[in-house]
Amino acid sequence: MVNTVEQAEQAVRWTKFPPMGVRGQGSSFCAMASGISTSEYVNVAYATILTIVQIETPEAVANADAIAAVPGVDALFIGPNDLALDLLGYVPARWDEPEFPDALDQVQQACKRRGKYAGILTKGGAHANELSKDWPLVGLGSDVKTLQNATKAVVTTARGA
Repeated sequence: MVNTVEQAEQAVRWTKFPPMGVRGQGSSFCAMASGISTSEYVNVAYATILTIVQIETPEAVANADAIAAVPGVDALFIGPNDLALDLLGYVPARWDEPEFPDALDQVQQACKRRGKYAGILTKGGAHANELSKDWPLVGLGSDVKTLQNATKAVVTTARGA
């Protein structure tokens, strides 16, 4: 999560290889697993790893355009419930409060102006389908909920229900 340009710049430094950032290449395991040399891996990673910053507060929404302008930031991603908690004082977001869609629109417009991806976490498959018309990046819901639903299905099948 970032709220300011300075925090976004720090995120870029931590996630990008030099010269843009300070990320170390670590070991050669990633390169070996990919079947390429370490120098090739660094070049591929530099060109393909996205730096996605989370926008989850009214301060971040107000700074969205400046955050999106930071070189190396590839996408702004909204955590809707965290944003709702800070913006509205409760969760989950209902998505129909006037302040909430206004905040979402501010982030989308900042991304469009700056040529960045806009992303958002959704409530599940149908919601993801609906939002994918306007959002290039959609999270399908939480990993915990997905695992919980899958486990319930397996248990239901195992019980013969």
